[in-house]
Amino acid sequence: MFIPIGEPLGPEEALGVVRSVLEGLVSGAIDAKTANAAAYLLQVNSRLTKTEEFERRLTAMEKRVVNQRR
Repeated sequence: MFIPIGEPLGPEEALGVVRSVLEGLVSGAIDAKTANAAAYLLQVNSRLTKTEEFERRLTAMEKRVVNQRR
């Protein structure tokens, strides 16, 4: 499985990872501890993605407010 370094996973990619981990867990290729670690990392990825989006939107809003005051 290829995961680009430095870029958060999008929803489709994250879903693919979840499916792969579940398949591995069910087939016995991945143990529960590893699956749990993968799930945790996906949660971190989700939070980072949401934070990044929030920061982008906040910056755009701040620019609009500053431009309106001029």
